[in-house]
Amino acid sequence: MAEKSNEVAAEATHTIKIDEEVLVELRTIRNSQQQLQVEIGGMEAHKTSLITELFKLTETLKEKMKTLEEKYGKGNLSLETGIITPLPENPEENVNS
Repeated sequence: MAEKSNEVAAEATHTIKIDEEVLVELRTIRNSQQQLQVEIGGMEAHKTSLITELFKLTETLKEKMKTLEEKYGKGNLSLETGIITPLPENPEENVNS
């Protein structure tokens, strides 16, 4: 019985060396995988930065529009012409317009 456990222990410590060509190929694949993960992380960070900038611009636009509304009243602004078309004071007037 002791002989059998020694054989199992000997088999468990036996190692196999794979071909260098296969090892190089596996390392190359793993390095490419890691590089892509780093690039994706960089893109995600850039995406987050762009989204933050977009929210800031949206808030700035809202503030500017609020300032215009306070100055000229409620209306529709054409950014092409710079003309504000006032909205009717009474919402019922807007229904058939």
